[in-house]
Amino acid sequence: MHSFALTRARAAADTAPMSQSAHDRIILDQFTKQAVPFAEAPIHQDGMPLIRAAARLTPDDDVLDVACGPGIVACALAAHARHVTGVDLTPRMIEEARTTAARLGVTNVTWTVGTATPLPYPDASFPVVVTRYSFHHFADPAAALAEMFRVCRPGGRVVVTDLSIAAPMGLRFDAVEQWRDPSHVHALAPEELRALFAAQPVSELDETAFGLDIDLEYQLERSFPVAGGADVVRHAYADSVDGNTLGIRTRVVDGRMWSTWPIRVIGATKALA
Repeated sequence: MHSFALTRARAAADTAPMSQSAHDRIILDQFTKQAVPFAEAPIHQDGMPLIRAAARLTPDDDVLDVACGPGIVACALAAHARHVTGVDLTPRMIEEARTTAARLGVTNVTWTVGTATPLPYPDASFPVVVTRYSFHHFADPAAALAEMFRVCRPGGRVVVTDLSIAAPMGLRFDAVEQWRDPSHVHALAPEELRALFAAQPVSELDETAFGLDIDLEYQLERSFPVAGGADVVRHAYADSVDGNTLGIRTRVVDGRMWSTWPIRVIGATKALA
């Protein structure tokens, strides 16, 4: 194997300038190209009831979706909330989010181009703050979670849904995944995610999990790997069939390589004091 209180002025932040780190530029490059394939992938509807349950939404809630991508989660939650704001670093993703909302007829949403660290909102702006499939792309997930708690109201809910692989398999997976998607940083182990939450003002925490079944060739066709990366990934997945060395249960079904990515949903209530 290769080594490896929310104001209605919130829309004003839509074109706010931002600094770009080297990793931000990688994310912008990858997700500008991935915007349409990401939005069209059927698997990105999986697990939505678990996210909604973890958020404990009421019809009176204003929700913030951090790193909202093409608006899939935001639009799904909008049917159960008063309003949802989606923020994402990549302008092309925000364009796709607007397309998603228009296609679905969702009107109680606002889209903002902005960073996760810092989030472009005042303290205690939202009763519910969520993110999905973002933490493994963050160079500093602890800082991102701290920002989510900062903009969440006391007594509100913070929900993180992300790929989570126990060590040492997760580290092997990281090395392989960076060939397919160089914006990938680290799939946090369940105990790492829990430790991030333990450092925040949490009064109540619950977690659930589900598996995301992925056809490797379908995924590669919609990805933008580094040069030679697709073959590295194929070989690594094949090597993982015996022994589950990547932690994603790779297997061959009808001649095609499949895997099941373990996804963890952690919901926490922000302490009142």
